Amino acid sequence: MSLELVTRKQVAAFFGVTIETVRNWQKKGVAKPFCIINGRPRYQLTAIVNSMKEKEATLCS
Repeated sequence: MSLELVTRKQVAAFFGVTIETVRNWQKKGVAKPFCIINGRPRYQLTAIVNSMKEKEATLCS
């Protein structure tokens, strides 16, 4: 398994949203930082995608 950590800006670019949206996702628990490096959160894209799928499944059931 590859552990690729990305910045908030990279997450925003990947999903086509603003950095503020990623911050909101973090507050809601959708985008949980994997770790903090130099005071800045780093994320795993796969974890965010999986979290979104879980939330979608909950809404649809």
